Amino acid sequence: MKKKYIYCVRIVGTPRHRRYVVQRSDGLFLGAASRWVDEQQLALVYRTVGEAQVACQPFIMRQCRGKPRRQFFCTLAVTVVGSDTGTVTAADVADYLRDVLHIGLDYEIPHDGPLADHHVEVRALVGGMTEVSDDGV
Repeated sequence: MKKKYIYCVRIVGTPRHRRYVVQRSDGLFLGAASRWVDEQQLALVYRTVGEAQVACQPFIMRQCRGKPRRQFFCTLAVTVVGSDTGTVTAADVADYLRDVLHIGLDYEIPHDGPLADHHVEVRALVGGMTEVSDDGV
């Protein structure tokens, strides 16, 4: 059986100049030509967390190929607060979220229970966003 890795995006640099690298659970970093290297300074560096997440996808998909899938849905509530919220539309909020929203899972928390041996991915589908009134309707 082939070894199963967990792929993580790690923050490097300073708080003012954040950059991102991809690391897998055996401690190696993604380097040039999709080779795994043991020294962080040899790792590919990404400008945004989204770019690093995209780099992880082929590795994750390779591990998950051909396995059964189940999908669950939940609600993501977004509240906009400010003096001129009347001009904000659902499309404005969706566009904003596409640029700034990054959902991740903390894979360093020990896995046990029913999801211990499963890959879980989370994404937000903001294209169908609608506004609700204060009473939730």
